[in-house]
Amino acid sequence: MTSYDVDFEIDFPTATLRGRPDEAAFSAMAGIAFLLRTHAIRMGMFTCIAKISEDVTSQAAALAGAKRAHAGYMTLLGGINGSGRSDHLHKGAYVWMRGIADQFPDSLRVLGELGRMGGNVIRALEGPDPISVPEVETLISYTYAEFHFKAVAIADALDASYQAMVVDERKRAMSARAAAGEAMDRIDNISRTVRLIALNAAVEAARAGDAGRGFTVIAQEIKSLSEATEAASGDVRRSMEDIVQNLRH
Repeated sequence: MTSYDVDFEIDFPTATLRGRPDEAAFSAMAGIAFLLRTHAIRMGMFTCIAKISEDVTSQAAALAGAKRAHAGYMTLLGGINGSGRSDHLHKGAYVWMRGIADQFPDSLRVLGELGRMGGNVIRALEGPDPISVPEVETLISYTYAEFHFKAVAIADALDASYQAMVVDERKRAMSARAAAGEAMDRIDNISRTVRLIALNAAVEAARAGDAGRGFTVIAQEIKSLSEATEAASGDVRRSMEDIVQNLRH
């Protein structure tokens, strides 16, 4: 007797759900076609075991695995071809993934056909009448001869699009850093000028004696504001560097 672990995840990854960070959602959605392929392989493996095993307990466990793999397959397929529920998914990542998948209508047809074939074989295995080995072999053959290449085509397109998106995002971050750096330089120059003016005002106020006390207070406030502006400028620079550094990983 052989036991099988059928407690595998069959829904969309948590990172693809609505409300998740954009970067994580797009990254996880890029791998959906590969997850679909994993469920297809599981479905073929478990249906084969359920058919050829002579142990009743092993047959039952394998059939349970096949049903779960098929459920996961159909859930992801519904997302990829737009026939399933999607309101719980990250909208931007989902629309992007569908846009890529829709460029492969023949692949979507093959993906749908495998889901139909798998469901038929599983229902037959659950029924009272035994099915022939060739029926299961046809499912396995279709998985590797037809489905595999179509699923990989979509998976590769998603990955290529995502990688291009990451590169473009890094370019925009670098451009934003350059623009922010120029703005901070201008702010620093203005702050230094204001501080110099404040210093001159303080000197003139001291020369004026009692009549210049009010100007001394104003000059000190201007100097403090200038120093605070320079400090804020430094904080912005460090934040921009942190953002760019994170994008490099």
